[in-house]
Amino acid sequence: VIFRSEGRAELHYRRGDIIGESYQLIDLLGQGGMGVVYRVNHLILGKQYALKLLAPNQINNQSWRRFELEGRSLAKLNHVNIVSIHNMGIDKGCPYFVMDLLTGMSLADRIKSSGPLSEKESLEIYLQVCAGLSCAHKSGIIHRDIKPANIMLIAAASGVLVKIVDFG
Repeated sequence: VIFRSEGRAELHYRRGDIIGESYQLIDLLGQGGMGVVYRVNHLILGKQYALKLLAPNQINNQSWRRFELEGRSLAKLNHVNIVSIHNMGIDKGCPYFVMDLLTGMSLADRIKSSGPLSEKESLEIYLQVCAGLSCAHKSGIIHRDIKPANIMLIAAASGVLVKIVDFG
């Protein structure tokens, strides 16, 4: 990924690069308007995580504050239906945070690939989303962008485990 911004040199991130002295980039998981998410390997622990990196051309006082608040807020939450944050930092002027690597698909992708959900599936997902959001709300945190793309579905022995991501 190449980040370009006015008045700054281009920043290149490639497979194998080290972020924050501890995380080696494995591959790109996703890209949005605010930045990118990579699969990374922690060099000491040998464990894989997802690393969200804010694009330098998106950095202003408001976006940096939101990004920092999202990371700090999520790090305080401990709920089975909310993605966990493990670390934060800045690399080459780009803020990042490290979170659980989730294997599964978003609710948006699930609907796109398989069509409408059954009543049972809908209820199971709905109840877990409500449980996660309730925990966040009790901590004074509001999800600013709840939508099917920010609801991850992970296969579990009991059916599906929901993880809410990208609090924005």
